[in-house]
Amino acid sequence: MTKILALLLVLVLAVSTIGVWFVYQNVSGQQKGDEFGLVIEGFSASGWGNPAGVTMMTFFNVTIVNNGSSDVDGVLLEIKRSDVESDPFNITKPLGVLHKGETTEITDLVLAINMNLYFEEFYNSSFTAKLKIDNKSLDESIVQITNGQF
Repeated sequence: MTKILALLLVLVLAVSTIGVWFVYQNVSGQQKGDEFGLVIEGFSASGWGNPAGVTMMTFFNVTIVNNGSSDVDGVLLEIKRSDVESDPFNITKPLGVLHKGETTEITDLVLAINMNLYFEEFYNSSFTAKLKIDNKSLDESIVQITNGQF
């Protein structure tokens, strides 16, 4: 009888230890991924327009919310074509301090030259907005610019 109780006690301790470990791993993983609480709530584009000559332009609007428990400094906003890593029209913008509970609206402009061969790449492109700190990606959002917005 004591062997059965001892075996039952060991089994209960083993299951409890595994359960605590599992919960700890999930909670610590969530904290690592969301340690700053910054999210992109909205990302949109006005569509391509032609202000003059062969120049094409579009405005990007990004809404960022700090849902974290403290102010965050050193955040970069990157806006770039989703299919191209290095492009002269990529935007990298330092955001300064994002205060806890604060919503920040960013509007920026991308200009492109409408040379038929080059602009075709932009015409139906998707763009990615990404929040980063020290090359660590915090959140990202994608917008597609279609012919209908031209």
